[in-house]
Amino acid sequence: MSTEKKSFMDKVLEKVDVIAGPMTKFGQIPFVRGIVNGMVAALPVTMVGSLFLVVYLFCSDGGLTTKALIPFLKPWAGDLALVNSLSMGIMAIYIIIAFGAEYAEIKGINKMIFLKNAKKNAFFPQPNAL
Repeated sequence: MSTEKKSFMDKVLEKVDVIAGPMTKFGQIPFVRGIVNGMVAALPVTMVGSLFLVVYLFCSDGGLTTKALIPFLKPWAGDLALVNSLSMGIMAIYIIIAFGAEYAEIKGINKMIFLKNAKKNAFFPQPNAL
């Protein structure tokens, strides 16, 4: 038994090693992998919406400061907020489709057939369609 003190980082790494095994096992469950892959697929949409949010915060009164930091964009602040809201709404729809498509791919179903059926059934719901 050694008498040297363990650093804080060594203690943290010991705790991480204890939970790493179960977390790896959890990450291999098919629906969890589908969720992870669907969220990764939605990152570009998230980034675009976030850029509009940052610009909106710089050009609106009361966003980050009491006065707008980019005052010449103030007339378009409402439009920027709208673009952010729309991108977040579109992202929600996109993530739902991506979850299903990624899960279908993990389960061995052709992703394109899944997406074609999902589009058809979204507009014309049919009982026992899938």
